[in-house]
Amino acid sequence: MLALLVLLGATVLPAGIATAAPASPSPTASPSPTASPSPGKPAPNQVAWSIQGATKHKPDTRPTLTYQDFKPGSSREDFVAVDNFGDKPLSLTVYPSDAFNTQVGGFDVLPAARKSVDVGSWIRMAKTVVRVPARSSVVVPFTVAVPRNATPGFHVGGIVASSSGTALDTKGNNVLVDRRVGIRMYLQVSGPLHPTLAVQNLSVHYQGGWNPTGPGTATVSYTVANTGNVPLQARQSLRTDGLFGAFAKTTEAADVPLLLPGNSVRLTQKLTDVWPGGRLRTKVELAPYTTIFTLASPPAPAVGQTSVWAMPWTWLIGLLIVLAAIGWSVHRKLRRRKAARAASTPATTPEPTAPAPTPATKPE
Repeated sequence: MLALLVLLGATVLPAGIATAAPASPSPTASPSPTASPSPGKPAPNQVAWSIQGATKHKPDTRPTLTYQDFKPGSSREDFVAVDNFGDKPLSLTVYPSDAFNTQVGGFDVLPAARKSVDVGSWIRMAKTVVRVPARSSVVVPFTVAVPRNATPGFHVGGIVASSSGTALDTKGNNVLVDRRVGIRMYLQVSGPLHPTLAVQNLSVHYQGGWNPTGPGTATVSYTVANTGNVPLQARQSLRTDGLFGAFAKTTEAADVPLLLPGNSVRLTQKLTDVWPGGRLRTKVELAPYTTIFTLASPPAPAVGQTSVWAMPWTWLIGLLIVLAAIGWSVHRKLRRRKAARAASTPATTPEPTAPAPTPATKPE
């Protein structure tokens, strides 16, 4: 069995200490945790390492490997430094990989067993196994060669430093543990850029509160898809209103995480204090942005909207019952008045009518 720990962040990430645990039969990379600062001296029998950008001779300050305006068919050499923070030499496997978004929007890379088909397949490492002395760094050259048929836009991946070994889980089982850290790579192939997001499969469910005349909760679910070729985040706001704009309310939600081209994430927001104003209209608006590099102009907003009936059914049923009771009371009063008028009117005997005269007939 295989347990995987992936540490890939926007900054240089030292390795944490993985806790071995049995994994599913089909191992996949786990979501990336938040970046953490360089560790102090590891505890006995523990190891910690990092990988970062470098010059030919030593580590540099680049938190990511970012290449802009890379022409198809061209190549270049660059370097990464693998740092060992422990007191013992460390052997690590170094390899490139494609990146993707997890189901919750996290940044991750393919496990070593999965073959890369994008930028991960364009990278050739000078060394795939490095031995790093204690408290030292080793610089590893690599070459990026962009195919002539590469599509314009950003291609995202990472270079990973991995250590595999066996460990005991909490139940005493021997498991194989693959502990990985990496540095992200953003490579822009020359050509038109299309920084676009889309709001898809928007749905709203409204549930009234315990107070039949009070507000309720609207659960809004939707998919945010990166339909362009630029990694994007987005600020988002949700607006709800009833008929003719009644009970309008705007809610600011947390930013959409960094979405890579061709990836998507399913989001759900619970909006409270939403009044049942009849036909409830819901609008999701995204303002995309990127921190990877500077765009010539801001990306166009992405908008999705739908509507559902949000009626105060308890209140309406109560109102109908009250109206029915009033109607029945009025009906009874009218019947009583009619009966009273009929009782107060004296009975009269109709006069007999004379028989109609028989018409005379002429003798023949």
